[in-house]
Amino acid sequence: MWPGVDAMLAKAARERKLPYVLSTPASLTIEQAAKLALGSIWFQLYVLRDEGVTNDLLRHAREAGIEVIVLTVDLPVPAKRERDVRNGLTLPLRPSIRMAWEVATHPMWALAMLNNGVPQFANLVPYVPRGQTRTQSLAAWMAAQLSPM
Repeated sequence: MWPGVDAMLAKAARERKLPYVLSTPASLTIEQAAKLALGSIWFQLYVLRDEGVTNDLLRHAREAGIEVIVLTVDLPVPAKRERDVRNGLTLPLRPSIRMAWEVATHPMWALAMLNNGVPQFANLVPYVPRGQTRTQSLAAWMAAQLSPM
């Protein structure tokens, strides 16, 4: 997680004439990414339990001129992300000595988060119930919404 990383990636892909694949939980909206990528953008769709949200995301992609949809199909069961488990990355985040150490030993990252805030899942914020738009709550909402199809 780094503030503005999706914008950086979209611009870099455009400059190299490569497609940028915008993920459903990206920190840019579909419209923002489409403007930055200038036609060189694909959308990675996570199918959600709420078909209305999924259809609305597809509508946004179509209206933004996105012609390629990358359908994520590996979600019937939650991924066992061993690296995340090893590194203590869980939702909700639980403060720990290790977390404090990581923040202390990565001052540039810590300052970036302090100055810019934790990136949000910009495409999903409009659909999340009020009061759940903090990053941890939003991630938990998204995890509950992932559809096994």
